[in-house]
Amino acid sequence: DQELPMSSSSDGGLGVSVKLSKSLPFRDKSVKTLQYACRFLLGIYAGNLNAKSAAVLQTVVGQCSQGRKVFRLLKSVNMLQSIVAKSGEVMENGDEVRKLLGIDDGEANSVVGYRQLAKYFEYLELIFIGIYFGLDNILFLGRATIIPKEVYSPQARKWERATFSVWLANDISCFIKIILQISATNIEIQSNRRAIVDGMNRALEVPKSASRDDGEEATKPMKLDHVDVADIDGDTLAEATASS
Repeated sequence: DQELPMSSSSDGGLGVSVKLSKSLPFRDKSVKTLQYACRFLLGIYAGNLNAKSAAVLQTVVGQCSQGRKVFRLLKSVNMLQSIVAKSGEVMENGDEVRKLLGIDDGEANSVVGYRQLAKYFEYLELIFIGIYFGLDNILFLGRATIIPKEVYSPQARKWERATFSVWLANDISCFIKIILQISATNIEIQSNRRAIVDGMNRALEVPKSASRDDGEEATKPMKLDHVDVADIDGDTLAEATASS
């Protein structure tokens, strides 16, 4: 008997499958997809499912949830490292933030102030997600009965509510951080556009001779007043910045 050689396409597909199987994020998302698909079926078709099918789906949801929590064991230690690494940036430009918030007198650099505020909320985001992973580990240990039932079960609801509350606080911090970053970027874009228009105005200030009654010549500047800075697109902005 002769063995048939495998095609290059099958080799490529197998190689991709091996890479995906070694990817922790892909495995986590795959299990998450299965978990929420079963939860979706339970939520939509619960009335049409028999008791055995509903029990199987409920078991899959619970096992997938526990499996994903295994991936997150001790992940709070990684977040602690990120928090320490970010702590230096949090101390920068604090005076600009105080001026921006009106705590200190003086005119603040809005871009620097907004970006520094975004760093503060990013720091909070890391703290909240680190706490979340710690609480998530407690949920796993309790549900796996590694923590005795008589210790974990009376407080199970409280642990779950605390976990979801910290996750919500993390999401809120992330949302505020993104808004601050967008605001700082928008201020920079508008400032650059105004600088381009000012440069174009200066370039178009050409002398225009006009005779006076006494024979002297006067120069009348032509100014570009009709340009709307909002109409300047990114390409024009990049070209004008490079040429300047």
